[in-house]
Amino acid sequence: MQIYGGIAARVQSVKCPGLDMWISTHPYHGEATGGDLHFVSLCGGGMTTRILLADVSGHGDHVLDYSLKLQKLVKRYINSKTQAGFMSDLNKSFAEYAQLSRFATAVFCTYLANKNSLELCIAGHPRPLWYQKSRNQWSYLGESAKPFAQDIGVSNLPLGIDEEARFETFQFEFSIGDLLVFYTDSLIESKSPSNQMLNEDGLLNIFRKFEPVSMDCLNLGNRGIQLVSEFRNHQPADDDETILVIQQNGTGKRPMGIGDKIDVYAKLFGLRSYGAI
Repeated sequence: MQIYGGIAARVQSVKCPGLDMWISTHPYHGEATGGDLHFVSLCGGGMTTRILLADVSGHGDHVLDYSLKLQKLVKRYINSKTQAGFMSDLNKSFAEYAQLSRFATAVFCTYLANKNSLELCIAGHPRPLWYQKSRNQWSYLGESAKPFAQDIGVSNLPLGIDEEARFETFQFEFSIGDLLVFYTDSLIESKSPSNQMLNEDGLLNIFRKFEPVSMDCLNLGNRGIQLVSEFRNHQPADDDETILVIQQNGTGKRPMGIGDKIDVYAKLFGLRSYGAI
């Protein structure tokens, strides 16, 4: 069941079992839609949340068809039993459609509320920022995460490059108070008036200024965007810009209510839309 998603501008907070989330996405130069796709879904049992952030190469109206196609494919395959299977099916279908004229980077994760476990796959996408409350430490996923998985930090090919590509995933514990920050490359490619690029180190230094224990997802994400904008001297980004902040909130599985079930069946039988683009 889609909670929210699309390729249009959006600023929104949302709660799922075990997770608080906040997303801010702004297409290039204020256009209605762009090449960044966000998608959040929750299973009918209220236990499994799946989150995807993808970035189709390019921006503006000429990538609209590719972004819409990718969104349809995500909806088609979101119920795949495994993350690797989802990514493989998504990649193959997108590659067949794009015919090497476009590719898309993506970061995709599955969170299990009953286990505080998160499985993640990176397909050519910028590495997520990770805050570990137990260590009071910000890092990029792939550095401090090594104790939790053998293949941590593996970055697969972007979607649409090779139809037969296989996608590695890795699992790790996502504890109460921990945070993940997904974002598209326009943030780390931001340039100062002196033409200095922010890069990963600059973005990490920005988030190291924060005290996450006293900030919710909205305030943390907003402040991060503000400081990136200040680095650019408040000039608009050169690409679509999206940031998605995820925090483990300590709540568990939430059973579906009657309203949730009605919504699912309405979408299943075409009586209700899955949401705006």
